[in-house]
Amino acid sequence: MAKLKLEFTLNRHIGLVAPGCRFWVDLDRDGSHEDKERVRDVEQDGLAWTGTVEVDEELGSVTAFVRYIASPGATWKVKASLGDRQIVSESGEVTDPVSWVHLRLKLKGGAA
Repeated sequence: MAKLKLEFTLNRHIGLVAPGCRFWVDLDRDGSHEDKERVRDVEQDGLAWTGTVEVDEELGSVTAFVRYIASPGATWKVKASLGDRQIVSESGEVTDPVSWVHLRLKLKGGAA
């Protein structure tokens, strides 16, 4: 087992609804996110959320789901790392106030 770390950040937030973020990791590889796969160990620091979960590297790869609430026009960035190795880093602009990012994470070898 290895510790998978997921990080989500926003560059700004303007609005009445508080920003938020939740993570899921598809551990049974059925292509969906279930409550039992929700990452519960999540910390928030301002506009940054960090979640960690133990994963079995023998799975080879998993999909991470990131659901966020943010102000349209803001920029989001998401990173995933396994131990000291960064697996993926992606960013984009918020177009919908409630949206999802799906990440395919390669647990063994190089980048996804």
